[in-house]
Amino acid sequence: MTEKNQNILTLIIVMTLLIGGLIFKIIPEYQESMGSSDNLFLNKKYDDMIEFKINHKTNFALITNENKVIHILIFDETAMCIYNQNLENKPITQAVEQLTNILIESNNITNNSVVVLTKYDNSSYPKIKNNFINQLQKNNINIELREKESTYLDKAKDLNIEVSQQDNIMTQLDLYSKEVIDRYKNQNKKPNKPTESTLTEEKAVEYANNVYQKLENYVITNNIGVQDRNSAALPINLIPASSDGFYYPSTNSWYYVENYKVYAYIEIENYGYCYQGSIEYKKGEC
Repeated sequence: MTEKNQNILTLIIVMTLLIGGLIFKIIPEYQESMGSSDNLFLNKKYDDMIEFKINHKTNFALITNENKVIHILIFDETAMCIYNQNLENKPITQAVEQLTNILIESNNITNNSVVVLTKYDNSSYPKIKNNFINQLQKNNINIELREKESTYLDKAKDLNIEVSQQDNIMTQLDLYSKEVIDRYKNQNKKPNKPTESTLTEEKAVEYANNVYQKLENYVITNNIGVQDRNSAALPINLIPASSDGFYYPSTNSWYYVENYKVYAYIEIENYGYCYQGSIEYKKGEC
């Protein structure tokens, strides 16, 4: 082998190793650094897709495999309320419970909403539908439920995605979802969000009380006697503290239910308050 050919072979080997490192190390690490809904689907194994369409607009789908929700596709910007809410990689029962509570809390589902569930396969559809209905009933929400069947190819065509039977349609649907997410994020930047220094303690107390009262209403409405601190039924950091949507409880916040009473630590920015079963609070951690 000539020296020139040896150099070419060496270059090919080096490039192969670099590309392999990018695929197997850099890309996974990059994806782990992103939010739960930002990861690319990348030909993951799946067994079902269940599509939701609420009031003819809020449109998204759950991708399942082995009794878990492994991915979410967002087809309409009004479905961004479920974006990066850590629904992925949870058992179907837990994910659907959390999903339904988010949709109710964000007013995407109210009494008399029209919800269309679309079946693509049938492995997870019955379980998702039944858990969804049960959670709505727990929240005393009555909807008009419609059911239909479709194919992945038909869904792509509905979204004006040019695909054929030979294309990886799920990858194309995922790329469409990422475009919806990017468009929403670019259009809804909040440059005028109040800075930390503008939040007074008086306002922080008001916002923390708002969250606590919403938790009490949740417990009363659902007749919850006991709920563990680690339950994902209604994550406290998803509850808006202020009407303008600028303030939410921090990730340090928590709550649990005992004997139908709410015990919580609610932290808004740098202000924290402890609630021991009533709206009466004390400053600082519990």
